[in-house]
Amino acid sequence: MTQQKILEAAARLFSERGFASTPTSLLAREAGISEGSIYRHFSSKDEIFLHLIRDLRQELENAIDAVLEESTPLGGFGQISSILEEYSAFVRKNSRYFSLIFRDAPLRAGHGDTELQDELAAIHDYIHDCILEVLKRGADEGTIRNDIDVKTVCTMVCSLVLGMTRMRYFGYLSEDQVDPAAVRSHLELFLRPTKKW
Repeated sequence: MTQQKILEAAARLFSERGFASTPTSLLAREAGISEGSIYRHFSSKDEIFLHLIRDLRQELENAIDAVLEESTPLGGFGQISSILEEYSAFVRKNSRYFSLIFRDAPLRAGHGDTELQDELAAIHDYIHDCILEVLKRGADEGTIRNDIDVKTVCTMVCSLVLGMTRMRYFGYLSEDQVDPAAVRSHLELFLRPTKKW
């Protein structure tokens, strides 16, 4: 219970103020606990940050796993759309956490936080691997052309979607430009040359 209060307060404060500008004294006050209580649950503020990113990664994986299972009948092309729509909806729902990824995580990881680097890589690798697997399956079943390099297409799709997410965070795209329907439209246009007609 206390650990969850700390995490909720940290997510709110880190996203609003930034990691570096959030002292543990303020974090404790927002969580309604003493500052010493924080250290009974976490060894440092960095550990709290890492915990938030790990939780986000697990939630994202669970959400996409569920979509993969439900969308199997759609074939490769339909599954890619479903994955990316779910990703877009997930980012919107968890925008506070993605501000940590785009603003604070690069700085934290750049200071040699290898655990955080591993977590960030795991998020990317998971999305990449899901899309690659679906592209391969689509090529095998005939919904995606089998004469294309699926690894290159996968890298391009990941770059498109992760780039759009980042552009939304920095305010270069409006909310409606990255909603699930818009993502599907962009993806269909982008992947049209790969689709087997």
